[in-house]
This record gives sequence, structure tokens and C-alpha cells, in this order.
Amino acid sequence: MAFAAIERDITGRKETERRFVALGERLSLATDIANIGVWEFDLVSGELLWDDKMYEIYGFPERPEEKNYDLWRSRLHPDDVEAAEQNVQDAVVDGVSFDAEFRIVHDDGSIRIILGKGYVTRDEGGQPISMVGVNFDITAQKEAENQMKEAMEQAEATSRLKSEFLANMSHEIRTPMNGVVGITNLLLQSNLPADVMRYVRLPESSGESLMRVINDILDFSKIESGQLDLENIKFNLHNLFGDLGEVYGLKAEERKLPLILDVDPSLPQWSYGDPGRLRQIISNLLSNALKFTEEGEITLRAKLELEHDSSFVLKVDVVDTGQGISEEKQEEMFKSFTQADASITREFGGTGLGLAICRQLVELMGGEIGVQSELGQGACFTFEVRLGKAEDRKDSDEKRSRDLQGKVVMLVVEEESHDKTLVPWLERWD
Repeated sequence: MAFAAIERDITGRKETERRFVALGERLSLATDIANIGVWEFDLVSGELLWDDKMYEIYGFPERPEEKNYDLWRSRLHPDDVEAAEQNVQDAVVDGVSFDAEFRIVHDDGSIRIILGKGYVTRDEGGQPISMVGVNFDITAQKEAENQMKEAMEQAEATSRLKSEFLANMSHEIRTPMNGVVGITNLLLQSNLPADVMRYVRLPESSGESLMRVINDILDFSKIESGQLDLENIKFNLHNLFGDLGEVYGLKAEERKLPLILDVDPSLPQWSYGDPGRLRQIISNLLSNALKFTEEGEITLRAKLELEHDSSFVLKVDVVDTGQGISEEKQEEMFKSFTQADASITREFGGTGLGLAICRQLVELMGGEIGVQSELGQGACFTFEVRLGKAEDRKDSDEKRSRDLQGKVVMLVVEEESHDKTLVPWLERWD
């Protein structure tokens, strides 16, 4: 019985040894495939233990007789010795993990970049007794990163030069086009025969379309090259929306569409900002809404979103009942040179820059822009921008209030929902 127990014990130990050997072989294979070298540094004896991969990484065709700290130090690049040794010292003294990137030099002068990681083991009294860790040869990875960085820098420099060139060409491109458009406008105001007038309208329409394309490209180039500066002037915010409602109300009327202007009466009348660029953003969104809406209505809504001591957040919605935009296309719409559908360019023209410019202008104004839509259900483009507060002039409001106070007003609207935009203003004017 005792012999059988001893035999079982020996068999069990052999099985355990076999498993340890198999595990070691698997670990060795894994580290070899991953190009990882394993090391151990005995802090008491000074002995340095390396596996075969470490000798390969450090360029030793044969194992040197001396296997100590100086073996590792002898391979360090002269410029990296101090920092690498300091990392070892910090790990031993302060108990931090060893995590360092350094260069080594092979006998043939070639340089490799190494990522070293390790930790310190301690005895029961807390004294450091050894360091155990791994080394990775990351030379190829670093070279790839540097090549990618250089390529990106070159691409950015090329893009910047292109943008600067186009931005500087602004005057040279616009001047002759303004001349063409101006002359055609003069001809249209003269008493030309009807058949000649029809021909003159063609270059006028084409010239205006070309100017829109040129302006988009130049604006985008200025933004890309960092040459677009926003104004910060005092302007009448209510008048800006009133003017936009008037201009695009006429355009909507031509398409037999109502344009609803819904401005929050609590919105400050006067503010500081760039009225021209704000008008440009809203005009672009209204133009798109008109372009893609065949029936229904378009709403331009402005409200006070947040108010601070010296500034406020303006929220603007442009809502249409048009063809809508699929979810996958919504993510692409604000990218440069992108249309929601390739057929749009063929049918309506344009550069695909309008919404990209809007996004960049909104961001320059400290805000965000987005869209909510479903195919066949219309779209709602929303943006928020931060504007400075200005001393409110209430002369016009006070005059209207005096003129209308106590009067009875009858609203006649085609749609029941339309009176919601008018009632708050009538209440404001008493």
C-alpha cells in the first residue's frame, strides 16, 4: 500500500512537472511571437537574467560571460542613459513601476527603440530584492508613427497653402464677377425688347449662381486657413429676423409656401456679435428649406435659450415639411463637399459647402448645430450661438405699445397654429 502511494505521488509530480514545462513552452512561444523579451535583475547579487529574445533584441548573437547591470547599460544610447537609469532608481526607491522608453545601440551602429516595463519584488521586511519585467522592440511602430505624422503635417501644410491662396484670391475673383452681375442688372433696368431681355436674364441668373459658389469656396478657405475674423458689433437682433422674414417670405410666396416667423418676445432686441455671419447661417438654412420643400410650410423660430450676466444663448430652428433626410445621411451633411444625395448637385447646383460653413461659423460663435429628420417627414435644423448683451433700446416697442394699447385686434390666419407666433407680440404691446 505504501509503495502504491509513493508511486502515485511520483506520477503526480511528473504530471505537474510536465504541465509546467508545457506552460513554459507556451509562454516562450507567445513572447517570441509578440517579440517580447523577459528579464529579471537580482538587486542583491547584481545578476541579470535574460531570455533568448532579450539577447536577440539587444543584438547579442552569443550570450556574454558577464551577465550584470553593466550589460544592459552598455547598450543604452548615450543620450538616454541618465533618464533610463533614473527610471530604474525611481522604481527601486519609490516603489513605482518601471515604465520607460529608451534607445539602444547595436554593435553595427543601428539604433532600436525599446519600451521597458517592470516591477520590483520585495521581501517580508519591504526591502527590494529583484526587478522583473519585459522589453518590447517598438522601432517599427515608432517609424510608422513618424511617417504618418510627417504625412499629416505635409497634408496640412498643403491644405493651408491652398486655403491661403484661395483666401488671398478673394478680391481678384469677386471683382470681375461683380462687374458681370452689375452690368446685367443695369441692362435689365433699361428698355430692352422682350426677346433681348430674356437673353440678358440668363447671364444674370448664371452670374448670381456662380457668385454663390465662389463665396462658399472663399469663405471655406478663409475658415480653413484661420483668416476669417468675426465682427463684434452692436446690432438689432429683432430687425435681423424681420429682414430675413421679409426676404425669404417673398421667395416662399413664389413657391406657394407660407413662411412663419416665430421670434420669442423675450429675446433681447439689441446684442453684440457678427450680424453678417449670423444672417449667412440662417439664410443658408432657409435656402435649403425652400429648395427641398414642395408643400406645407417653413418656420423660422428664434428664442432665448440661456441668459448670463454679459451674454446670452440664441437658439434658432429652421423647420420645413420637405422630403426629409435619412439617419445615415444626417451624419454626413455637415462635412465639407458633401450633399445628402448626389442627385442634389445635378438638380439644384451648389458646392456641398454650405452646411460645412454653417457648422464652422456656429462653432466660431461658441455654439453647435444639428439636424433632426425622418425621410418624408421634413427636417428641423437647430443651432445655438452665444451673443453679447447690449443696452436694450425699447423706443420702437414703447411706441407700438402706446399706439396699440387697449385696442381690439382680430387675427385672420390660414392655419390655426399660425396665431401662436402673433399673440405673444400683441400681449407684449398691451
